[in-house]
Amino acid sequence: MRPVVVSRVLAREHVRRVMTANGIVRGTVLVDGFVAGTWRTDRARGSAVVEVAPFAPLASADRDALEAEGRRLLAASGPEAGHHDVRFA
Repeated sequence: MRPVVVSRVLAREHVRRVMTANGIVRGTVLVDGFVAGTWRTDRARGSAVVEVAPFAPLASADRDALEAEGRRLLAASGPEAGHHDVRFA
């Protein structure tokens, strides 16, 4: 069965970066309503990190907005971590 791809939101050239062969869909970053990258969290002793992997260079304002959103995510999902960080790959 082939996955259904909504090319309005997810460009065909990025499908394999978002969906795995096993059907897992990675967390996605939206910029102006389009999938512009993926994200994941890493937790280690006392720290929580959101790593954003954009598909193309981001405008400064978009990068700032994604960093702020990542910090809000960490505050809500990992408040016990002493150190929070947002990194861009």
